[in-house]
Amino acid sequence: MGLIALLGVSASSLALPALAANFNVNNASDLANAINGAGNGDTITFKSDITLSSNLPSITKNVTIFGDGKTLSGQDSFRGFIVGDPFDTSVKPAVAINNLSIIHTLAMGGRGAPGDPADGAGGGGAGLGGGLLILAGANVTATNVFFQQNRAQGGKGGNVVQGLFFGGGGGGGWSTDGKEGHHGFGGHGGVPGGGDGGNGRSGDLAQPGLFGGGGGGQGSQRNLPGGAGGFGGGGGGAASTSVFEERPRGGVGGFGGGDGGPLPDFKTRDMNNAAAGSGGGGAGLGGAVFVGLGGSLTLAGAMGISGSAAAGGEAGAGLGRTPTEARRPGLRPLGPTGSDGMGFGAGLFLQGNGSLALAPGAGQTQTISDAIADQTGVGGTGEDAGSWRLVKNGAGTTILTGANAYSGGTTINAGVLQGTAISLPGSILDNAALVFNQAVDGTHDGDISGAGSMTKTGLRTLIQNGAVTYSGSTTVDGGALLLTSPLTASSGVSLTGGGLLGATRTMMLTQNVTIDTALGGGFYASAGTNLSLGGVVSGGQLLKVGAGDVTLTGANTFTGASITSGVLRFNTDANLGKPGVIIIDGGSVGSTSATPVAPAIGRPLSLIGAGGVDVANAGLTWSGPISGSG
Repeated sequence: MGLIALLGVSASSLALPALAANFNVNNASDLANAINGAGNGDTITFKSDITLSSNLPSITKNVTIFGDGKTLSGQDSFRGFIVGDPFDTSVKPAVAINNLSIIHTLAMGGRGAPGDPADGAGGGGAGLGGGLLILAGANVTATNVFFQQNRAQGGKGGNVVQGLFFGGGGGGGWSTDGKEGHHGFGGHGGVPGGGDGGNGRSGDLAQPGLFGGGGGGQGSQRNLPGGAGGFGGGGGGAASTSVFEERPRGGVGGFGGGDGGPLPDFKTRDMNNAAAGSGGGGAGLGGAVFVGLGGSLTLAGAMGISGSAAAGGEAGAGLGRTPTEARRPGLRPLGPTGSDGMGFGAGLFLQGNGSLALAPGAGQTQTISDAIADQTGVGGTGEDAGSWRLVKNGAGTTILTGANAYSGGTTINAGVLQGTAISLPGSILDNAALVFNQAVDGTHDGDISGAGSMTKTGLRTLIQNGAVTYSGSTTVDGGALLLTSPLTASSGVSLTGGGLLGATRTMMLTQNVTIDTALGGGFYASAGTNLSLGGVVSGGQLLKVGAGDVTLTGANTFTGASITSGVLRFNTDANLGKPGVIIIDGGSVGSTSATPVAPAIGRPLSLIGAGGVDVANAGLTWSGPISGSG
């Protein structure tokens, strides 16, 4: 009976799970329609390369985009994807983007609307994330996604122009331009985020910009500042005034946005009846990617970011009157201008606080050539502060080469993270493999800790300015690694490709050191310092450089030495390694105060340059053959 009863239930009364839909897209119209029509759990699949002819709508659902190796191009005119709802911050979609190249996109902030000589102009809007804009709280995982030649450009501040009695100009949004005032009424701000201009007739105040928007220009009825810019937006211009003491300043720009005119130091010989101020330029933030407050981004698989740029918008122009024009009846004097916006994060800009996850799989390589920046890293303080940490996961390799300005430090959980002194700022927790590749000299300021290894490659010098407490191995493969603090826990040191290990102050290193038998390697000590080596030094020829002293104290087994500067010191013959020639070429070999009285050294000594034997105690007998013209 139970089976019969079940079969008797009508199909219409069963709650069946919704099936995910897939949208195949072949052109820009297909893609826009798919974004608008997709629901949670749906997929969008590229079937051909797509070139945009307008900006795409925002992605507000949990969707997966399959690029299938295709390309999305913005033609250097239109932005890429927006994830999140610019008008409803409670919408926080989780989006996956796979196997796609995003190229030649442009996030252009809206222009501030003009003002007239009585009414301030609007500030420019921010340009945010040319290839990918992740709004507040949204989450994106991008796997095998390549970003190339993408830009974020701040909007231009509004000009002050001779004309009708406009009312304050509207601030530019981060997508559209602000609107002009009309017959004394302030213009509306561009969307999203632009502040409305102040009314010249009713005296309503200019409105500040919201996120990404420029501030509105102030109307002429109020001796008050222009509207402040929202995050990244330029400030609106102040209204004109006929009273010097009441001269208002322009609206303050939001993070990275320029201030509206006049600036605090604006001066002219005739402040009476000075014209209204122009709008400040908007900021350009995140040429390829912008991650908003509370958003998150994981970059997985093989990927790259290169050729991107972020630039601030210009401030609007004042009236620009000549002194002769300014003296004419009915014409106001020179109008003050605002300031330009700034550009930060050519590759990625990260707002607020968070962590950026990098996760290449085994055998995969990620290369991020453009700068990664956060608010604190580019100088933000107080309410403008914000710090992100870079977290390297995955068994593959990530290579960073940009002049990065993220401020939260770096964690390496797996695989290899390769960078330079300028691409790996701050402290590093290394639990896998850290590589500094120095094609130019550089200094890394920050501690390095953890259970991982560190390798210095490249032909130039890295100065490690900070504590080094990691417990893995240390390799110097070419160039030099100079320490300001001892290697307190490293398991051992390898010098390959002629690499040098050195110190900028007096210190003791206790690790065993292996020198490349083919190309040699060696040690550096700066003038007035002593680098003492307590472990066993083995392998090929030892090279001593630097004006300071290097002291050998172990039962060493390296073969021969060459000294180009400073002094290579020893206590006993065993410190000088296996029997081999000691070459003097600008430096000296010498004893220490702990060397036994009058030891006999039977090694060959070759003098090919200035230098000699430095005796620090009562005597020393060099019984080996001495040759050369030095």
